[in-house]
Amino acid sequence: MTKLSELMGMLHIDCEDEREILGICDHSGHVKKDEIYVCWRVLEEKKQSYIKQALAKGAVVLCDKEKPGKDIYVCECVEDIAQALIELYYGDLCKDIFVAGVSGTNGKTSVTSYLSQMLHICGKEVMRIGTGQVTFLDQIIPISNTTPDCFELAQFFHTANMLGLDGVVMEVSSHAIDQNRINFIQYDIIIYTNITQDHLDYHLTKTHYRFTKFKLRRYLKTDGLIIYQKDLKEMRDFAYLYHGASLTIGMRDAHMVLENIQLSDHDAAFIFDHIPYHTHLLGMFNVYNIASVIAAGRRLNIEVSLMQKACEQIKAVAGRMEVLKGKGYHIWIDFAHTPDALLNLLQFAQSVKRRNIITIIGCGGDRDKTKRAFMADIARTYSDIAIFTSDNPRGEEIHEILYDMCTNAGEHVEIFENRSFAIKHAVKCARNSDIIIIAGKGNEDYQMIQHHYYPFSDRDIVKKRLCEEENH
Repeated sequence: MTKLSELMGMLHIDCEDEREILGICDHSGHVKKDEIYVCWRVLEEKKQSYIKQALAKGAVVLCDKEKPGKDIYVCECVEDIAQALIELYYGDLCKDIFVAGVSGTNGKTSVTSYLSQMLHICGKEVMRIGTGQVTFLDQIIPISNTTPDCFELAQFFHTANMLGLDGVVMEVSSHAIDQNRINFIQYDIIIYTNITQDHLDYHLTKTHYRFTKFKLRRYLKTDGLIIYQKDLKEMRDFAYLYHGASLTIGMRDAHMVLENIQLSDHDAAFIFDHIPYHTHLLGMFNVYNIASVIAAGRRLNIEVSLMQKACEQIKAVAGRMEVLKGKGYHIWIDFAHTPDALLNLLQFAQSVKRRNIITIIGCGGDRDKTKRAFMADIARTYSDIAIFTSDNPRGEEIHEILYDMCTNAGEHVEIFENRSFAIKHAVKCARNSDIIIIAGKGNEDYQMIQHHYYPFSDRDIVKKRLCEEENH
């Protein structure tokens, strides 16, 4: 515990309050008694209501610009108050644990899951922080962002240290990098999955998005390692920018080479750095994902024989190439919501298909509109039947999103505004050896329509339809 007077003193602020500070928070609605509420660079018209709410809860307020008063302190001499407070209050949160960060347009959730699973199977306990939740030991804590805000993130790191966990494995979003949420973190390992196109509604240009991702290299420990795919052309710029310790994986001219890759509709086998591996995960992208995890395991000095056994046991993430079986056909549920992810998914389906591919896809509202036509073209080109439908339209009208998707629509395209109807129709149309691909939402359990959340699960709709099919 740290006394308020000591903490403020380290910030060169006069304070005689000897109470013990129980935490730090930058959300007035979440702050608790005897915690510090950081009211930093907040819009003036909202600042007073936030401060009033925090004080009513018994919190101490720290502002950048405000008149000092009872339980209100002002600090104007620190540029990054979040990083300063976290380091002063918690100390070095990365010193006694290893930290692995995974960043990229696609594959972050899968790689963090596979790495966490492998480490667990090999006898190490880690905390996994990623899309939708934080998991450690037997606990699951929901979160709203891929990467939480800095103070929430610091509390999770503190918990990992207090529990004596071996490490933290986390997804790192471009938003988190750009908004300095990870400023207190130093990574032992950084894994780049890929960097294509996403979040242009926020970053505006591909260049800003890509180089924001590349900025993650600045958060590497002195003896840390960056792992990336040599086969990806978008990583060539990174090779010019970064001259520290890196390990490349790829089909050729890489530090660790992938060879003899054998893919099927139910597993994959490959040789990596002269060692054979087998996994029940599907697709070439998962071969790359597992290879990245193996490379990280080698860095952590895990025995090869243990990793070979672990690869056999690693399971797919819910909603990431999740396979459900119908009457003679298969249904794949996948989170693919970017052009690159959808292309990889459908190209793999083409390589293992025995009959028709039926693809269900939508595009999110209030997001990058430029990718809608690309997504639609990919679905139409690589599917025997492409079904366009809704996918979190948010504040936009569904028919407007579908109109953007149908710019180049041709034959074999069907349209359902209702996603549930789209899924039921696809199941009804499926025949022996067909593959139905439901892309975009993965394991999400909601649809966001006109900014309201409604319960919805692709998996639940599929299971209900299959049950009805079974009973007929």
